[in-house]
Amino acid sequence: MARWVCVFRDAPEMLSIRQERRALHHDFLRRNASCIRRAGALCPPGSPPTGALWLLDVDNRDQAIALVEQDPYFDARYRQYSLYEWKWALDYPID
Repeated sequence: MARWVCVFRDAPEMLSIRQERRALHHDFLRRNASCIRRAGALCPPGSPPTGALWLLDVDNRDQAIALVEQDPYFDARYRQYSLYEWKWALDYPID
């Protein structure tokens, strides 16, 4: 099992998609909690979200991509992402 970090960058149009699909997105995160270990919006101080960050525990990059692109929030027109394999310094507990 490898640990991956996904950083999302949202276009302004994502705000309406977030509002429309929030319940579906949260359900997706709960159903995949064993792989999507942490998830949350990235917001400039005092501003709405402009992206997000996920911490993933999956076997490989293809599994990470599949999770990202199955998320109800994913719309390639308005949300871009970068995946990084995370080589953490110490084995910090996640739970």
